[in-house]
Amino acid sequence: MNFQDFIDNLTEDELRRIHEAFEQQKNKLPVYTYSKIRDKDLRHLFNLERRLESDIFKPWFI
Repeated sequence: MNFQDFIDNLTEDELRRIHEAFEQQKNKLPVYTYSKIRDKDLRHLFNLERRLESDIFKPWFI
């Protein structure tokens, strides 16, 4: 059975369930493993800004 035959043989109930499952997945935030997340993905999900307070490092260099 090829893909088109599979689609043609779906019932209305099966199509509705597939559509509902797709809509639920579409509204969820993506989940990334720590080792696979990229800066581009983070910037897409969050408004990132660089903020470094150098005062906390001053005692290291006294």
